[in-house]
Amino acid sequence: MKAQLLALFVCASGTVACAAYQNVGVESDPPGAKIYLDGEVVGHTPTQLEVSRDKGHSVMLKREGYKPAVEYLVPHDAKDGIDFLTPADVIVHLSPGPSDDPELERRLKIDVDKPAH
Repeated sequence: MKAQLLALFVCASGTVACAAYQNVGVESDPPGAKIYLDGEVVGHTPTQLEVSRDKGHSVMLKREGYKPAVEYLVPHDAKDGIDFLTPADVIVHLSPGPSDDPELERRLKIDVDKPAH
């Protein structure tokens, strides 16, 4: 009986913990872009990120030879009690060329490409 109660508690705890996070798919064309979540490198595209729902987040995709792209995950309060972020997935077509806004990259703590000599 104690084992069953413990298993039930663990399952319930996992459900509550999972509700605080949302899986967000992140893809880029071309694939292989570095993903920065709130200024921290967290992987390369394509992937799924587990992101907390308690606040908004910035997602920057950066690949050498392409302009960086920034998407913002915006939190929303849901009437059913499970808050969510939009967009649910980040899908970005990267354009060739250098960054248009190196200052944005600095503010988001992203490594700024150095000009070629």
